Amino acid sequence: MKLYLDLCALKRPFDHQTQDRIIAETQAVLSILDRIESGIDSMVWSTALTLENDADPDLEARKEVARYAVRAVAIEMLSPKIEKRIREFAAAGLAALDAAHLAFAESAGCDVLVTCDDRFLRGSKRTDCSIRVLRPEEYGCENDSE
Repeated sequence: MKLYLDLCALKRPFDHQTQDRIIAETQAVLSILDRIESGIDSMVWSTALTLENDADPDLEARKEVARYAVRAVAIEMLSPKIEKRIREFAAAGLAALDAAHLAFAESAGCDVLVTCDDRFLRGSKRTDCSIRVLRPEEYGCENDSE
């Protein structure tokens, strides 16, 4: 599968592991990253991920997440077509960065976008994008049999 993980998902392992949901999402994200490292899945990176990650004040987390970019099979750059889709997704109610992540994932031909953001999950259902937007555990459950 070709995956796009938004920054919320990529940063989940750096969150305080005090809630059951955060622990479960962290384990699922780490499992997804293992699948990417072993070549079972592939990951797409975007300039939106770089921009958002570069704004993170946590230097250690920022450095670690930046290393994920080298695991990517493609790095999507902003184009007029992507800009148009960002505007369309934002008009459907997505936050600007969420709209950007979805547009980049769509442009790269991703099968799934993984996020821990409930608002993004709900908002993605109001768009005309065919990419499945899933929580990390949902993606992991689909692929447990492999």
